[in-house]
Amino acid sequence: MTPVALLLVSTSLVPTFLVTQASPGLNVTFDPRTMTLRWPCQENTTNVRCILIPWEKGPIMSRGGECSCTFMQESLHRGLTLEVQATVNQRPVQEKLLYTNPGADGTAVQNFSCSIYNAGFMNCTWVKGRAAPDDVQYFMYIKNKRTLLEMECPCYLQESGIHTGCHLSNLSLLSVKSYVLVNGSSPAMGIQFFDSIFLTKGIEKLDPPANVTVHCNVSHCHVRWHQPRTWHRFTHQDFQYQLDIQRQNIDPGNLNPLINISGNSENKYHFPSPEPRHKHTVQIRVADTRRPQWSAWSRPVEFGEGTKHRALGLGTQRASGDIRCMWDEGEGHGSWLWAPGFEGILPWGSSRSALVSPGTKMAVPAVGWWHFGGLAGLFPVTAKS
Repeated sequence: MTPVALLLVSTSLVPTFLVTQASPGLNVTFDPRTMTLRWPCQENTTNVRCILIPWEKGPIMSRGGECSCTFMQESLHRGLTLEVQATVNQRPVQEKLLYTNPGADGTAVQNFSCSIYNAGFMNCTWVKGRAAPDDVQYFMYIKNKRTLLEMECPCYLQESGIHTGCHLSNLSLLSVKSYVLVNGSSPAMGIQFFDSIFLTKGIEKLDPPANVTVHCNVSHCHVRWHQPRTWHRFTHQDFQYQLDIQRQNIDPGNLNPLINISGNSENKYHFPSPEPRHKHTVQIRVADTRRPQWSAWSRPVEFGEGTKHRALGLGTQRASGDIRCMWDEGEGHGSWLWAPGFEGILPWGSSRSALVSPGTKMAVPAVGWWHFGGLAGLFPVTAKS
């Protein structure tokens, strides 16, 4: 992004107006983009203390300088109260500001959520505010809380021409804590903004464990697997696993219970299974120990009589959704199409068929829109010459 573009993003990240105290005193102003309170410097100003009171949270203190004080980024869309206390010419001075969200109530985006998936992509989605006019347009911005660098969404998802989501394939701007803001514009009325601070570790959806293998001897079987790839740094202790080991072709009422495995187990499980053993399948899923949200199951692996411990095929996938963005990942990586709704990357394609098999290629025009019937997602494709 060029310096000029970055400047434009920075100035549009939050409402540009300043909240100003009207009565005489320090003449305090608040810049919400930088979370800074400022006032004209005066001689003999000492004992400066700034207080920020977010909505439904306790006060946050900051020791200020002679002319300003700065807070860490907080969510602003619900409003907050700011206060400056100081001693000027040996007299105590106190000023309060009320920061409110400009625009008409009910016009900000609703049901906002973000998720990181496939160890390197992020989707954020929202719906139009209940009171927003039909000509509203929304824009999303991301700010790194540590470096304060800002960026507008590079690839919007749309419904009826309105931005209803954002796809990011480059997460380099994200940090442990990230700040996201969605503002809007309309000729009909002012649009309120929505902002949120999230822990990136808390929004990552884990892939299933990889490379599941089963090896058996005359009396036991040994299951091994690899921990999932992640964008955030996880340790073994951060994971918990569940194994589903079932004999094939048995009544549903006779299913074996799930087996819980700690992340400290070195990604292996041993169990008695004397020969001759019937045909079985094993699947594994994973979750963050702090968030009991399980991943999808891994591909089934067969073992036992008449099998070669192979992974079962995924079968076909049905797709649908309007593709919104197309971009190139560089030489040797092909192009990608994006459609809202699907969270994942698939080796996709099969000559314009709605039903496709993984691993095939699909030649498509370099420009234009594609519609699939059931699933939307990121698709590696080759462009027609």
